[in-house]
Amino acid sequence: MNKKRNISIFVGLVIIISRFFFFDGTPDYFDATQYLWRTNLGTLLDALSTGHAPYHPGYLFFSYYFQQIFRIFQIDNLQIAATLPAVIFGCLALWYFYLLTLRLTKNYLATAIATLCATFAPYFWLGSISILIDPVMWGGYLMGLYFWLRFLETKKIGFSFWAG
Repeated sequence: MNKKRNISIFVGLVIIISRFFFFDGTPDYFDATQYLWRTNLGTLLDALSTGHAPYHPGYLFFSYYFQQIFRIFQIDNLQIAATLPAVIFGCLALWYFYLLTLRLTKNYLATAIATLCATFAPYFWLGSISILIDPVMWGGYLMGLYFWLRFLETKKIGFSFWAG
């Protein structure tokens, strides 16, 4: 049991360190400059109602509120506020990938190897350390899939709530 716990802790630490240590808030991808601009608007409604479709309300919600929290503490770094949702949800996506793979395989070592491969896959790596909306979607999908699987296993209605 101790070895299994150590594997889980190691994978979790690699996920977190790999994302926060190599954090990059430069607007390199697609509409990154537009997300920076929208994150800095006066109200969340302004941020959600400007730009072009798709509007990505989940990403804007989190980046806008990170920016508001930063303003409270007089931290004026728009790029970090716009990157944090990708970093956090990138970590969550990888952790839920780990949990899903572990549930399906019941093999801690194989799960750790698969998760570490996913952790350092180039597109996922770059997407979850910079201003990009994809990790927020991946995190949501994998989290929902994990809780749906838990609901199917246990029939506890709370899991179906979190799956939605």
